[in-house]
Amino acid sequence: MKHKLVTIGTSALLLGCGGQHQAAERPNVILICLDTVRADLLGTYGHREHPTTPFLDGLAESSIVFEDASATAGWTKPSVPSILTGTFPSQHGVYEGSSKLREGSITDVLPQASVTLAEVFQESGYETAAFVMNAQLRPGNGFEQGFDLYQDEAGDARSIRWHGLDWIDREHGERPFFLYLHFLDAHWPYPIPETYATMFAEGADVSKFQSGGLLSAVNKGEAELEPAELAALEDLYAGAIRYLDDQLALLVQGLRIRGLEEDTIVCIVSDHGEEFGEHGRIGHGHGLWEGLLRVPWILHVPGGEPQRVQVAVSLVDLFPTLLSAARVSHSTKVMGVDRLTHRDAKGPIYAEHKASDRYQHSFRWEGRKLQRSYATQGEVMEIYPVYAHTRWEAELERAKDGVLFATQLKPRDEPLDEPVEIKGAIQNYTEAGFTLGAIPIHINPVTDIDHDDEARDLSVRDGRIVKVRGPIEGGVMTAERVKVYPVGEDEVFEIRGPVDEIDVDLATRLGRIVIGGIEVRIDPATELKNASVITKGPALDRNEIIAILASNGGSGRFDEALYDLARDPLELDPEAVGDDRIRTLLEDFAAQAVRKRVFGDGDRMLLTEEAIQDLRRIGYAE
Repeated sequence: MKHKLVTIGTSALLLGCGGQHQAAERPNVILICLDTVRADLLGTYGHREHPTTPFLDGLAESSIVFEDASATAGWTKPSVPSILTGTFPSQHGVYEGSSKLREGSITDVLPQASVTLAEVFQESGYETAAFVMNAQLRPGNGFEQGFDLYQDEAGDARSIRWHGLDWIDREHGERPFFLYLHFLDAHWPYPIPETYATMFAEGADVSKFQSGGLLSAVNKGEAELEPAELAALEDLYAGAIRYLDDQLALLVQGLRIRGLEEDTIVCIVSDHGEEFGEHGRIGHGHGLWEGLLRVPWILHVPGGEPQRVQVAVSLVDLFPTLLSAARVSHSTKVMGVDRLTHRDAKGPIYAEHKASDRYQHSFRWEGRKLQRSYATQGEVMEIYPVYAHTRWEAELERAKDGVLFATQLKPRDEPLDEPVEIKGAIQNYTEAGFTLGAIPIHINPVTDIDHDDEARDLSVRDGRIVKVRGPIEGGVMTAERVKVYPVGEDEVFEIRGPVDEIDVDLATRLGRIVIGGIEVRIDPATELKNASVITKGPALDRNEIIAILASNGGSGRFDEALYDLARDPLELDPEAVGDDRIRTLLEDFAAQAVRKRVFGDGDRMLLTEEAIQDLRRIGYAE
């Protein structure tokens, strides 16, 4: 047990109202995290397409519902410690889940200096336990601080429900308890019973979403989902949420049978949301979009007055609010606001994301949201938002003078050393080769020509659509592989490869880039797609992030986007960023937060091969 200064008091705000049951003097507390559940899939948050949450909708009617709650990050590893400590990632330092360094794959660890909810409850005389299911939350990552019992790999929602109730039966006596349950059932690959997998996706084959590498393939641009498939995926996700809802109903029923319902605070939250193609990707962990940050937060206090809190709140507020609901005072310094005492206070809606190649943070203020993305310090040739030494795809048109123009550019999340690929219609075919959009393609006896499907006409001839890959030298590609598409494939001329050179006037957006050795012109009409997933070179480490934030952005190389969330809730159409107050608010708050950091260079550890395999099973550590 760690010993930290914690004082107990009973002066916090009571939520009871006349004629209602008053919560116990020392109520039990259950904190439930529904991993990967976005708010707008719950009925109480406006979802109407499917009955996803009949139990939670009913519970919400007698609870405090925070209608606009935001996570501090778009995935589990940095978000959960913010919930448990009331601090932001730049303070607790947990950014990485499986970063590859020279010495091996490492993960950030919650520092011993952090104070968790479990520690405060434990020091206050509570019995504490956690049953969790997420490889990012394995023991040794620091999340177990303050728990008498911390069990990971606790199974699906049904198993975790039973683990929690069994622990209550074994351990609960005179002392109150704090129980943390973390469910993974709405996280890819959505491992839920078949009844729920098909509950809202009748007639669709959802099994393909639950196994294999489809998630990764879609996000890398190697596969595309048709509208019907995307709808089926969302229906599968909705079924996973319904499975969670039914298990929560049984959990509360278990409390009622044990005579504990009227003496137990139940707090239900999610660590982040999920996207379904809103920004070109599915899943989560790829940025700070609202679909990843907006989460449900329902706080049920027996005898409490139902409320719907409309002011925007952050999940760092959960730490002081939950302790206040339990009437446990504390001396821990947190960034959050006690939402029982200061329900409508404006607090910082701030979030952070550290990818392998960039650091992002965002700040919301009065309906507007500023996102800022920082590149590695040092020399990086750039035009906004295309960067050298990253991999991009360009859709092309050839002018009469032979010059190639890019009609569309989009980033590719692929290794830089992958061969260059060109797709287009064959012209001037001979046994020695052909041209694609006037780019010469040389073939030889060892070229792999993929046309062995006897059921379809896949002959190589003029007019056929093919994709070729191989090295380019002197403007000529030597094809290692030729993929032949069936008749009817849409004709598109495109090249995919690393950006080698950039020479563009930033003011006019006129200039040239070289992709895979092929020069391409761009102009203001060139459409830029999915610019948020660009890569910009070596990763920023935590010390570089500290330096950038502490100096109000300093000399860090960054891009900005400002969104009016009322006008553009999906964040598809950024406004021009000028001399705006929100920029100062972002910089000042980030600098203030990082000054209160508690992590150091030693707060990380090497991952075992077993841990890496567990992470891969839920889409991490590729």
